[in-house]
Amino acid sequence: NQTLGSIYGVSKSGEVAMNDEAHMGILLRSPVLANPTNRTHPILRGVFTLRRILCNEVPGPSPKDLADRNGAPFVPDPFHDSTAIMTAKQTSAQSCMKCHYAINPIGFAFEGYDNVGRSRTIDKIFDSEGRFIANHDVKINSYTNIGLKSVQVTSGLQLINEIANSDVGPACMTRHMFRFYQFRREAYTDACA
Repeated sequence: NQTLGSIYGVSKSGEVAMNDEAHMGILLRSPVLANPTNRTHPILRGVFTLRRILCNEVPGPSPKDLADRNGAPFVPDPFHDSTAIMTAKQTSAQSCMKCHYAINPIGFAFEGYDNVGRSRTIDKIFDSEGRFIANHDVKINSYTNIGLKSVQVTSGLQLINEIANSDVGPACMTRHMFRFYQFRREAYTDACA
């Protein structure tokens, strides 16, 4: 597919080079990063990674959490703030931060990729009609917990390397593989398996 190949900077999507650090691993590929809107969605990217790659339980927001968020004095300012900054401001209420302290840093690590998965250093902001309105530099620098370890994250590639070298990433993959091949959820007696 030439369209997917153009995202990766090659003539065909199957030719992604093994040394293409911008798209190493499944988490940095377009189908995982893509969002059907004209912007990125750090919250969805963070929740996906926490739930599916790190096997963390991430509850959805309660009605009270949504009311607190909607009642907070947040007005998006796309002319002055990047997507990451607007997301941080929108989720800064104390009731939101009980989950977003973990969601946001992971989602922000993927801000080096646009809404279709192309590498980027500039966050191009569009209005609801799809008209370009502002540019913001992409700045990734946050701390997140991967298992019991706190790590500073400055890129999506660094995040996936931290996950791959952690205890929780491979354990989560093993859990998913066990469920797939055994056609059931694991039980306490399956711990050794």
